[in-house]
Amino acid sequence: MILPKKKTVETATGSDFLLPRSRLTNKILHAKADTIWIGSPKGLGKSVLIHQLHKSLLERLPSNRVILLQLTHDNDLVDLLAALNQVRDHLNLRPAAIPTAATESLTDILDTLADKASSTKHPLHLLVDGLETRLNGSLIHYLTQSCHALSGRVRLYLGVDNFVPLLPNALFLDQRHLHLDMQDLRMNREELNDYFQLHLGDSSEKEVTRVLKKTDGIPSAIALLLDNYDESVAHQCMLLTEWIDQNLLCYLDPMEMARLAGLSLLSEFDVNQASQVIGVPPTETRHWLQHYIPLCFNPREDNGLFVWSKLMQPFFFNLMMERYKDLLPDIFKRVEPWLASSNTSDRCMDYIVACIEKPWACDMLRSRCKTWYGQRDATSVIQLAERIPSSARLRQREIAFYYCWALIIHKRISDARSWLKEVERSVDTAPFDGNLSALKDNIAVLNALASFFDMPRPPCSVRVGLLESCMNRASLFQGEILSLYANMLHAVGTSDVSKNALKQAINFHEGNNNLPHVSHAKMLLWQCEYNQGNTDTALAEAQAYLSSLHTLNLHCSDSDELRALALSTAMIKAGLAELLYERNELSQAKALYEEAIPELVNSDWSYVSVIAHIGMIHLYISEGSLEKSLQEIERIKQRVPNRENTSLDAILCFESMRILRAQGKSVLPAASEYGMDIQHLSVESLFMDQYSKERLYWIKCYIMMLIEQKNYTSALIYSVKGLIKSLGANDHRCRVLFSNVKAFCEFKLNQHADAFSSMNISMQLVQKHQFIRALLNDDFGWSELWHHMDDRQEFGAELVPSFLSEMRSCMMTREQNLNITPPPQSRQDTMVRQENSRKLGLTDKEFEILTLLAEGLCNKKIASRSEIALTTVKWHLQNIFGKLQARNRTEAVVKAQEHAIIGKI
Repeated sequence: MILPKKKTVETATGSDFLLPRSRLTNKILHAKADTIWIGSPKGLGKSVLIHQLHKSLLERLPSNRVILLQLTHDNDLVDLLAALNQVRDHLNLRPAAIPTAATESLTDILDTLADKASSTKHPLHLLVDGLETRLNGSLIHYLTQSCHALSGRVRLYLGVDNFVPLLPNALFLDQRHLHLDMQDLRMNREELNDYFQLHLGDSSEKEVTRVLKKTDGIPSAIALLLDNYDESVAHQCMLLTEWIDQNLLCYLDPMEMARLAGLSLLSEFDVNQASQVIGVPPTETRHWLQHYIPLCFNPREDNGLFVWSKLMQPFFFNLMMERYKDLLPDIFKRVEPWLASSNTSDRCMDYIVACIEKPWACDMLRSRCKTWYGQRDATSVIQLAERIPSSARLRQREIAFYYCWALIIHKRISDARSWLKEVERSVDTAPFDGNLSALKDNIAVLNALASFFDMPRPPCSVRVGLLESCMNRASLFQGEILSLYANMLHAVGTSDVSKNALKQAINFHEGNNNLPHVSHAKMLLWQCEYNQGNTDTALAEAQAYLSSLHTLNLHCSDSDELRALALSTAMIKAGLAELLYERNELSQAKALYEEAIPELVNSDWSYVSVIAHIGMIHLYISEGSLEKSLQEIERIKQRVPNRENTSLDAILCFESMRILRAQGKSVLPAASEYGMDIQHLSVESLFMDQYSKERLYWIKCYIMMLIEQKNYTSALIYSVKGLIKSLGANDHRCRVLFSNVKAFCEFKLNQHADAFSSMNISMQLVQKHQFIRALLNDDFGWSELWHHMDDRQEFGAELVPSFLSEMRSCMMTREQNLNITPPPQSRQDTMVRQENSRKLGLTDKEFEILTLLAEGLCNKKIASRSEIALTTVKWHLQNIFGKLQARNRTEAVVKAQEHAIIGKI
């Protein structure tokens, strides 16, 4: 059948045009269900499908086994019975002696039509089209139940106009039904391609995709587009609007239309967002949204979002603009949290930008920019600002300033400076009725920030001076200045100056309710406290704060607050992971890093995310996963290609040297790769700039090179200077590192007494403050000295046996992870003691148990360390007591010392 070239809306929704529906007819004809329910709004081709089924059935069955009834919404039970009686009369199936038709039930009539003689071979196929669930619900229910009563002798095909399911739930849950809804009736790509071929004689993949997206696969909408294929886009949109108006709005009351129109400002949304827009509780909102699936929305199972139909959203947006324009300011205020995000409709954003001169639109855009600034979301600020024409953007000075700040954060320094010049010119050429002093302060602060982030980046001292020049200015960016300043002072070690700056930043951001900046400053403050030795307090406060953030998240529904909470939680997790790593709680630290890094990477807090990546490098090296460490380093280098004066090259150089030493290779290639400026490193320059974290890492790199070259005298001088500086800064973590290096150099220079004293001081700090990784991360070789002192029992009396036992276990684990062989002397001493134990009849396992017993461990800890059951430990101890002729644990240790099985404790 050839379609006419022009088709009106009325004919396009009828059944006189051909659709490729073989996919559905095959599914229906092969189904075993008694009732086929084809329910959807108008325009989905139900009538076409019913007629195609009728034709297919007639090709397979005798004509008296197939009945098609074309009803309307105005028909009732009397009309249905009359139509069936007419069919029965036509087939001469009315019994001779039967009551009048008025007293005959629907089941009786169907029973007669089913023709008992042939029902087992060919059941009656009854196709009914044209009913509507709201108007004919009782009739549909009666019809289906009557067919069921005939036990499969009648197969019912129902084409029903159905927008919201109104019939009893039991009807829809009946296993004897096959339900086809709007989702099934939509045309797929293959069917649309066939329809193109039929209608236009040609098709292209691009056009098929365009039409499918624009119409959501609704057959009559597709027919409208193809029948008016040569018309303008505006005319096509008008026809689609007319079709929606005629076929869908008949189902909706004004309140429903207003709600849908309000939601059309968002292209996708979750239940909480929809609840806020329409002003209905979330539970009721979810139930209400279900009514419009899939006609208006399609739910996404991966993230719980409802995505607008590409066909329906423009219609309801235009409805919003025309019928509900008075409600726009209020509804726009409700959707403000999602402006310029991916789920905001482009039409919505274009409308707000066009209204920027109106107070409500201007206030909304300023509020958005301020919120994004607080979240350090420069990307959203740029996306919004660049939608606004330059002239309008210049007139809205706050938006202009936020735009400049966002360009700086994105390292578009030349664009930011050009824009600042435009702002300054606009002030000189246009009247200004605001606070001129505040405007100049904002311009000055933004110029300073542009210089701060410029490439090549200025030295630390210059950058600190730039920030200090902005401290007392009345600008929009005081919070950014305070955070950067506190971060710079925190860059190396700790000091009262940096802690005071951090406390000042915390107070400022708490006053402005800026949660991400508060969390960042608090985490830096706790790291200061941790480095100074207040480890338990810092760790407890960080964990309590993280718990409070989780509690806030449970009771929060506002999208801005949820986003700020997610970012703040990621910052605290990353900082807490660093503290736990120092305590050697590696599995917990790794889990926190893995949770935090994705959130940080997707934010504009690039410095914090890079530090978290460096934390993962530390973990990978500790695990012996050196390849993963190298991959993380490459990832950081790709993310931050410009690293001048950022301390990042120094950090990456040091981490690369650690990996090379762990692999047993020379560290010189790393020094060459990162351009290590050896000529300018001297004793006098060590920590000369108190703000330079870069200098600290270069010095550590240089010490590592000196030790590789066996220049222990120079390495000792550098370590002493570093130790003095760490003492002055009250940084105990740095103090442990430089004490260990100093002890190792003294040991290599045969200054054993000084070496033992330095190592004991370091060990006492580790024991007191739990700086375990500072000891275990032996990047300089001091484990040789540690084993030497352990074999000869040179550790001071202040070190308790359980701590030494823990350190031995950690040292062993580290050496196993990195495939490090213990020093020869240590191996020789162990072999001699084990041989002495064998002379007394002790097995190797009993020797291991006795060694752990001498460390003062209880049976439970011995079982854990030996990886055996508690009862097995007790059994071994009884054997040890018997072989050593000891009555208790203490006597067993004493006799083991007498036989040189263990050293003196």
